[in-house]
Amino acid sequence: MSSNDRYLSRDCFLFVSPWILSVVTTVIVSAFIYYAYNAPFWQVTVGILALASFFLVVTIVLIVLNEKSAGSRHYHSVKGNGKGKFQALEAQYMNTDDDSDIHLTELKPSSLSDDKSEEVTSSEEREEKSNEEGSDGPDIILEEEKETIENEEDGEDEGVGHEEFVFENREYSPPETETRIILVMNLLLLSAVIVCLFLYTMRFVIFPSSGLVIASLGSQVNGEQKILLRCFQSEMTFEYGIESDKGNRTRMQVQTNSSSDYTTSITIKHLIPGEKYTAIAECNGESINLRWKTLPVVQEPAMFSFAFGSCMLPRPFHERQGLHTVSQLNPDFFLFMGDFIYADHPVWLSPSKEIYSSYYRDVFSDSYLKPISHEIPSFYMYDDHEIYNDWDGQHKDEFPSVALDVWGSYLESTNPERLEPTGHYFSFDVADSSFFVMDTRMYRTTQKRSETASILGEVQLRHLMEWLRNSTEFTFKFLVSPSPVTERTQSMDSWFAYNHERDQINEYISAHNISGAVWLSADRHWSGIFELSPGIYEFSSSPIDAFWSDQELGHTEDILYFSNRKRHIGYVKVDSSTQPAQLVMESVEAATGELLLTTTFVPNDVGLSINSWTAK
Repeated sequence: MSSNDRYLSRDCFLFVSPWILSVVTTVIVSAFIYYAYNAPFWQVTVGILALASFFLVVTIVLIVLNEKSAGSRHYHSVKGNGKGKFQALEAQYMNTDDDSDIHLTELKPSSLSDDKSEEVTSSEEREEKSNEEGSDGPDIILEEEKETIENEEDGEDEGVGHEEFVFENREYSPPETETRIILVMNLLLLSAVIVCLFLYTMRFVIFPSSGLVIASLGSQVNGEQKILLRCFQSEMTFEYGIESDKGNRTRMQVQTNSSSDYTTSITIKHLIPGEKYTAIAECNGESINLRWKTLPVVQEPAMFSFAFGSCMLPRPFHERQGLHTVSQLNPDFFLFMGDFIYADHPVWLSPSKEIYSSYYRDVFSDSYLKPISHEIPSFYMYDDHEIYNDWDGQHKDEFPSVALDVWGSYLESTNPERLEPTGHYFSFDVADSSFFVMDTRMYRTTQKRSETASILGEVQLRHLMEWLRNSTEFTFKFLVSPSPVTERTQSMDSWFAYNHERDQINEYISAHNISGAVWLSADRHWSGIFELSPGIYEFSSSPIDAFWSDQELGHTEDILYFSNRKRHIGYVKVDSSTQPAQLVMESVEAATGELLLTTTFVPNDVGLSINSWTAK
C-alpha cells in the first residue's frame, strides 16, 4: 500500500469511527431505555447526552488535528523517460526549519505500463544511500536525481519514448466535503438526541389531549356502579339499561366544569345481581360503549375473580402491554394499587393542575386500557408516583396540593365511600369476601424501625382492627396494601420500616383466630408469595408495565415463590361455593400472559393453608 493510500485510510478511519461509535452507543442506550427502564431515567438521560457530546468533541478534535498535520506534507514533480528510476520526494522542509526525516513516496506515470515502471527506493534505503554518498540534505538529493535523469535521456535508451511525470508542488489535505459531512452528521445526531428527550419530557405539554372523552367503570358495591365521565367544554349524554331489555333505557344529561378538568362521576343504583348492563356516553360527536356484569350478592357463597397490580411507567411510542393481559384475563373487577401515573418521570415538571391532569389523560387514552375501563369495574388506591417518588404525608411542605385533588377527580371519585373524611382508605365486600384497602402514604411517621413507627396512623389502624373483628362472617379477608409487607424488601419505603405495626396486625389475626386472612401488595416490581407468620401469607405482584426489579431477597422469612426480571399481574380466583372454600392465586407474566404460578389455598384456623402448588 502506498503512502497516499495509507493517509487516505487513516483519514477515513479518524473521521468515520467517532460517528459510528456515537450512533451505535446511542442506539444501544436508547434501546435500553425503551425496553427496560431498569435505571433512573435522569441518569440514562445524562449518560446519552454525555456520550453524544463526547464523540462529537472527539470528532472535531480529530478533524482539526488531521487538517493541521495535512498542511505539512508537500510534493514535487520531475520529468523523465519510461525506463529511468524516478523518485518523488515527500518532505517537510517547505514549512519546517529543522532536520526532519525525509519520506519517499511512489510515483508512476499515467501512461507508463506496469512492466516499465521501476520500484521506488524506500525512505530507509534512500536515507542509507544519502549517508554513504555524504549527502548534505534534500537539495543535493534533488540535484543528483536531476543529473541521473539527464544522463539517462542522452544514453543508450534514446529510442525509447519519453513519459512525462507531473508531480506538482501542492498541499495535501482531506476533502473538505467529507469533513463537513462528518461534522454535520455528528451535529445532527446530537441535536436529534436532545430534541427527542425534550419532546418526551414535554409530551404532555405539547400534546395535552385536552379534548379527550372518557367513560370509565369505577367501583361496584352493593348494587351500585360508579362511572367516571369526561366531556370537554360540553354536555354529555349518558344512557344505560339491562343488555337484554333494550326498550327500557334510562337517559340523563351530565354537566362538567373546568375545576375538575371536565370530569365527573355518576352512580347507577339498584342494579340486579348477575345481570349484564350496557351504556352509551356521547360527547362532541364521539360515543363510548360500556358493558359490564354486576358482582355477586354480598355474604352469599359464589365464584368470582379479580386482578391486581400497580406501576405503569410511560414509555415513548409504546402502549401499556400489561393492560392488554388484564383484559384478556377478563376478571370480574380490577384492583389498581398505585402508581397509575408517574408524575415525576422523567422529571417532575411543576405542581400544575394541568400537568397532573395531562398524565391521567395520557393513561386513559391508551388503547390497552379501554377494554378494562369500558368493561371491568375497578377500584383504585394511590402510591407515591401519583405525587413524586417516595412521597409520604410527612412532606406536606413539598407536596403539590393539586396532586391528590387531580387523583381524586379522575380515580378516587369512583371509589367506595371513605372510612374517614380526611383519609383515602376504604373497604368493600364481594360475595363472602371482604377487602380493606389501605392508605400507606399519608400517615407515615418520621420514626422508622421503632415501636412508635406507624405507616397507617392511629385512626386508620383502629379502623383496620375493627374491620378484622367485624369480618368473621366472611370466608376470606383481603388486607390490601400498596406497599410491600414482607421483611425481605429491606426497604425503608415499605413495611420493613414499620415492622412493629405489621407484627401487631399479624399477632392480632393469630390471637383472635381470624380465618382466611391474606395480604395483597404491589410496588416493588417483582412477584412473590411470602409467609409472614404461620398461616398468614402475602401475595405481591407488580409491575404492570415498568422496569422489573433485580433485587435478590435476604433470608428472613419463608419464601414460597419469588419472580423478578419480569412484569407481573396478580390474578385471584375465589370459590366459596365448594367445601372447603378455595382461593387460587396466579402470577401472570404481564407482557405475554404466560402463567408463572398457580397456588391453591384453603381457609385455616389462622389465615390460610396451602392445598396445591404449581410453578414454572
